[in-house]
Amino acid sequence: MSTRDQLARSILITGNTCRELELDVYTSPNTFCKMFTGPALRWEALGLLFTWAALALLNSPADDSLAAKLIAAHETNKAGSVSAMVHCSNLCISLCKEYAPASEVLLWLLHESLALTLQFYGDCSHQAWQRLSDLATEVLDPTLVKLGARIPFIFAQTRRKIIASAYWIDKSLASLHGQVPRITCLPPGFETPLDIDDDELLLKGFDLLHSHSSAWNQSGYTCPATYIRARYILGAFRNELFQISLIASTANRLPKLENLSRRYRAAWLEMPNKLHYRDTDQVEAMPYMTSFPQLLLFLDYLQGEYLIYKELGGTIKSTRPQLLWHCRRTLNIVISLFASPKMRAQTSPLERIRVGVLYGVPCAEYLILNLKEHSGENELKDHLPSPLELIRNISALVSSLNQEYHADDQLKLSYINTYRSLECALNDILNSRLIYTLGFGSGTSSSTISPGFEISEGNNNIGSELIDWMDDLRWTRRSNV
Repeated sequence: MSTRDQLARSILITGNTCRELELDVYTSPNTFCKMFTGPALRWEALGLLFTWAALALLNSPADDSLAAKLIAAHETNKAGSVSAMVHCSNLCISLCKEYAPASEVLLWLLHESLALTLQFYGDCSHQAWQRLSDLATEVLDPTLVKLGARIPFIFAQTRRKIIASAYWIDKSLASLHGQVPRITCLPPGFETPLDIDDDELLLKGFDLLHSHSSAWNQSGYTCPATYIRARYILGAFRNELFQISLIASTANRLPKLENLSRRYRAAWLEMPNKLHYRDTDQVEAMPYMTSFPQLLLFLDYLQGEYLIYKELGGTIKSTRPQLLWHCRRTLNIVISLFASPKMRAQTSPLERIRVGVLYGVPCAEYLILNLKEHSGENELKDHLPSPLELIRNISALVSSLNQEYHADDQLKLSYINTYRSLECALNDILNSRLIYTLGFGSGTSSSTISPGFEISEGNNNIGSELIDWMDDLRWTRRSNV
């Protein structure tokens, strides 16, 4: 295509993008798609294509033949191809922000772009916060809210799912990294999305037009909407936790935190059993599309408990043992993901890395902080997990992240190196006098070593002699050295 043809095509697409959509409640999905494709092609649709291509490449196995063909066509490596797709996606969004009116597809594009940004740049990156702000602006756009009464039912449900998902992501990132939420409220009249699969919406859209049931489906199956609803519920508690954290008075904050903790657990137990993760044996016996999302949801729930316990710990020191045991439990579950053959076969290295970084690393950092700076009361020591077990589990996480980092040599993302700081902190504990402040006894440990506890990369290995020396470590008051 000549430069002149490219320019003419760009002008045509931009002109299409500027047009308002003419929708009514009975517009069919097929008619809706024609408004964004073919002669009516718009930048929103192209942005979605580039975004999905980048997401697919990011999560493709190293030996994926289709991904290999796409990479070869670009005459570059995987990292270069992903970067090109991300760049094109961002260009499309820039054009949409300049020319496109508010629409469901633009909202969808910003949501998918946020998912891509979190994976490509990292959850704590500047780009992630920037894209989250873009999505929050679109969610609360009054123009989009006014369109709600005259859009097809299926797209109204899609909007609800996107808003509920955006609400969860916002509260999750804000609470985890100590940031102020971007989505401070929900659009007027917002309702929780129905627990209905997209295929059923396509088949029965008009029949469900007046359905406003907020109940969970009773069929026993799960779909994306099921998990979006569950996370939206958990997100409301994180928002409440943020509001409580702003209360200056400890006396006023404590009863609210205790009440929140009780209601949080009750809300989790009230969710359908099909959403509850139980143990590794169950995961091995379940299909991937049930077990892995189920595992992620359970980790989301545990992370919420972790945040509540941390807030309580700032007021009640006696909650410290509970938080240490909680971190140990979460860390064991994360490590089991790396060790499970079925999970490894059905997830990409990037998916496993993000689970480790999002759920395992915060717990490991808290445990390391306590191993380094413990000055707790002696009477608590019998109620705390073994320091040796914690060291082994942290080592297992570091080793697993290290292996995943090298599982796909073409995938180079800066935030993947997060585990290296854990590795350095763990080595500090093992190599410095800080280990003596924990106390140690004699005898042989009966503890079970977690799978993959050895840190790779040569001189970072924990030798057998050092492990024997650390047997029967106990928590004691830290001395002044």
